[in-house]
Amino acid sequence: MNNQSKGRVYLVGAGAGDPELITLKAIRVLENADVVLYDFLAHPNLLHYCSEKAILINVGKRKGCHLKTQEDIHALFLKYVPLGLDVVRLKGGDPLVFGRGGEEMCFLESHGISYEVIPGISSVIAGPTYAGIPLSHRELSSSIAVVTGVPKAGMTLDEIVLPEADTVVVVMPMTFLHVLCERFSQQSRFNLDTPAVLLYSMTRSDQDVLEGTLGTLPDLAVSSEWKRPSLLVVGEVVRSRKSLSWRESLPLFGYRVIVFRTISQGKNLTHRLSRLGAEVWTVPIFKIVSRETDHKTISFSFLQSFSMIVFTSSNGVYQFVLALMQSDCDVRHLAGKRIIAVGDRTADALLTVGLKADVIPEKACSEGICDALSTNLDAETILIPTASKTRGILAKDFRGRGASVTELSLYDSQFLPFPDQGIRDGDFVVFTSVSMVTHFFQSDFYDGQKMVSFCIGDVTADAVKDYGVEPVIVSETATENGLENAIMGYVDGLKECE
Repeated sequence: MNNQSKGRVYLVGAGAGDPELITLKAIRVLENADVVLYDFLAHPNLLHYCSEKAILINVGKRKGCHLKTQEDIHALFLKYVPLGLDVVRLKGGDPLVFGRGGEEMCFLESHGISYEVIPGISSVIAGPTYAGIPLSHRELSSSIAVVTGVPKAGMTLDEIVLPEADTVVVVMPMTFLHVLCERFSQQSRFNLDTPAVLLYSMTRSDQDVLEGTLGTLPDLAVSSEWKRPSLLVVGEVVRSRKSLSWRESLPLFGYRVIVFRTISQGKNLTHRLSRLGAEVWTVPIFKIVSRETDHKTISFSFLQSFSMIVFTSSNGVYQFVLALMQSDCDVRHLAGKRIIAVGDRTADALLTVGLKADVIPEKACSEGICDALSTNLDAETILIPTASKTRGILAKDFRGRGASVTELSLYDSQFLPFPDQGIRDGDFVVFTSVSMVTHFFQSDFYDGQKMVSFCIGDVTADAVKDYGVEPVIVSETATENGLENAIMGYVDGLKECE
């Protein structure tokens, strides 16, 4: 925690929804925060940047649902800052664009609290951008205005001054949509035939758009039961959607993929799928805790007797090398030993520490390793660095072939609680191990949702099927590329059936 005598408050913009829209500076501040007060609109992925020691408090506000009032949030500033703690107020969009950041700045000023404001990408900008609507255009719009569609307490809608501009964006327009469209249609730049559009949840997988004109949009919203919080965009630039709706043309647009990894572990897959238009939600399902006593077992004399070392996960690689270093050994002490990796990800982890796997089986599972090795292992003395709880398939098989086997439990996989939000019907869920499957289906995170499961390996897929969940798709290879191909193949199949 921060050791200063007095902490600081950071008013941080979380961006418009897509977690990759957050700034580098915001990430750095989150990584060092002692307390994080976050909104509903902040993507769950962003909280993974926070330290394990950070205090995380949901202070989100939605229409009709306020977990914390603005006064409660102010009280939290006064509670933690005097303790010398740095507090991040993580706000959807930009803190100073209809985010009450100005009020919080005034409060902090009045109490002599040091603060810093870190801008974010407002939905006012990102929403139209992700819908293919350029707010400005040399031929169509040389002026932009932003206004709220909800009057302040004590005011009437007639008292809201609606700005004159080529393009107007209205925040929170739904309550008075009919009146707003009528008033805009009476302006000099607009009429009842002026294009207008409602934008919902832009940059996320459930992004949706309702198109019309100032004359037709209110009735379209009623007939389609469009009651969702939205942005209203008015102006000739709205016509650009017909040719510029870039995101909706991406192959995985509209799909959300749940990946049970930390941001750092899942970044390659996240980048692959995001590039294709998917929203990727990374959910850490467990954390690795070193078994310090077992780490001390490793020494030069201990390692000398082994002819082969079998690594069944990248975590096992990193824990083994950590134990090596702690015992004043390094990879040179593994000279002459055969190194086996369960799959490409584990082999890549070995390469990062200067080791090249001698054997990588075609099937990335324990059974694959068994198939890849010689039938007779009489001459082998095998070390298996692993987690504390495993299926034990390798040790049993190797001993049955005459090998001398030592299983060394170097770490525990401690399961973490799932976030408050559950998965939705239609979500794609990625499973990479049987233990992951068991933890997921026995948690509150799963409540009978109709999901599509993508698995690495037949054993993991069978575990999902045991819970009666279909469809289950197995990746041909245990790699990010294999998972991407499996997801794309499934989506392509759906499109062919349309």
